[in-house]
Amino acid sequence: MGGADKVAIKFDAGANKSNLIASIGRIVDEVDDNHSIDGFATCSLSTITNYDSFLDSLDSIGGIQLVEPYYQNSLDSAAPVGQSFFVRFGSKVSREEIDSINSSYNTVITDSIVDLPNVFKLNNTDSSGFRMLSLANTYYNLSETEFAHPNFGVRFNLHAPYRLYDYYNSNQDHIKRVVGQFNDSTVWDFAGLTDSILVAVVDDGVTSHEDLHPSRILTGYDYAHDDSDAAPGATMGHGMSCAGIIGA
Repeated sequence: MGGADKVAIKFDAGANKSNLIASIGRIVDEVDDNHSIDGFATCSLSTITNYDSFLDSLDSIGGIQLVEPYYQNSLDSAAPVGQSFFVRFGSKVSREEIDSINSSYNTVITDSIVDLPNVFKLNNTDSSGFRMLSLANTYYNLSETEFAHPNFGVRFNLHAPYRLYDYYNSNQDHIKRVVGQFNDSTVWDFAGLTDSILVAVVDDGVTSHEDLHPSRILTGYDYAHDDSDAAPGATMGHGMSCAGIIGA
């Protein structure tokens, strides 16, 4: 990933962001960007010449807390970083040792990951002296850690209509979509099955879909949230995925 014609800036609380942006000659304007995280503002630049030294000059301006490059991958998809990163310390590393390491790098634990021992979300600070990628790599190379990575501001862009076409359909006589006339034969024909099979998916909910007809779904229970509403939440797709595989 490399720098782009943008920069990510986190301003101090109470700072006059508009005045600061207007006072920096190379910044054109703040741009609307749903990839930015942790309170960073994405600003467009008039030139990317001497990009790294320009970032260093921003660090010295009062009212600016943190400055990060605006990363893009080889396909020009945005992947900027924020103030936070994730670290897993070794199972034998005590909390006292962890706090000591974080103190030496001027980082702050903001959250722990449930059911994952010694995995923490940490925040970079203006006194660490590191940009996020360098900080995460520094933690990664410590003998006390198992992994460390930045919290990238990557968002999925959903595009519709979307249609998946199976070019090997003619070689798959045993597969058929539950709804629609896509193939000529089904797994039931292939295996000689005639009776219905009832399968319980103990997961985070199932609802009807174009490939999973409502007539094939019985009243269920959501074991992930412990309630009788068996429909999955907006971010809970694992049960649907499992049910789809079983149904196919």
